[in-house]
Amino acid sequence: MPSDASIPSDIIRLLKRWKEGDWEALASLASMAYEDQNAIAAGRLHWKRRGHTLEATGLVNELYLRA
Repeated sequence: MPSDASIPSDIIRLLKRWKEGDWEALASLASMAYEDQNAIAAGRLHWKRRGHTLEATGLVNELYLRA
């Protein structure tokens, strides 16, 4: 697990707000995570063969549905 020093301060602040019951903080965290996961998925799919039907957004949405 990373130390607090390696986690951006805005994420730490949002986590603390969420822990205190701020549901808007959770929405902000989810949005940030979604963007990062979409970028990771797009990077991975870049190396797939041509003609595949996978899309980064679909993969990330599936991740959220299974969580």
